[in-house]
Amino acid sequence: ALEKNTGAKVYNMGFGGTDMAARSSATWDAFSMYRLAYAIANNDFSLQDTAIQDTSAGLLSYFEKSLAILKTIDFSDVDIITIAFGTNDFTGNIVLDNANNPVDTSTFCGALRYSLQQILTAFPHIRIYVCGQTYRFWLNGTTFVDDSDTHENGNNNKLTDFVQATERTANEYHIPFIDNYYIGITKGNRGYYFPEGDGTHQNYHGAKLIADHIKHEIF
Repeated sequence: ALEKNTGAKVYNMGFGGTDMAARSSATWDAFSMYRLAYAIANNDFSLQDTAIQDTSAGLLSYFEKSLAILKTIDFSDVDIITIAFGTNDFTGNIVLDNANNPVDTSTFCGALRYSLQQILTAFPHIRIYVCGQTYRFWLNGTTFVDDSDTHENGNNNKLTDFVQATERTANEYHIPFIDNYYIGITKGNRGYYFPEGDGTHQNYHGAKLIADHIKHEIF
């Protein structure tokens, strides 16, 4: 949607189910943002090349194709990178931050800082935009249970805590933060923006709203 809206050449390098921070599974960890940032900055995709061979870990089928495309991108010619992670970190009970180690990649903010430092050092010309997490909700079958305004994970964090932490961390690096949470999707109108029975992945209307908002923020 963003490519159609802007005319820019857009590479969708999202790897579904992955985290910003470190994962206990070495295979999935290879596709965490902090690992991808290192790979991009150092042109070293050896971890990802090894991980993609692990057919027992449950990586999604498109990972291999996406990795192949990622490896062909000349980042010296890239103008903009958007970083959008956090929902999986939230549900996976990843700790938000470590005051004693700002680049602790086992934490969400530490992994984001590490990722920003890697990319900015290798490619200082690239404009990075850090995106906040999006509204979501939980169902029991088809019955609404709660939403990200109130739902807490195992660390007693709400998703909005991740939104705020993402913005604070982006601000540390003077990098623009794109708020994708407070853009008009609510408990009341969620049925318009999400497919039936899914409180995580937006439908066409939700994806278009987010793409239009990102376009406005960047361009």
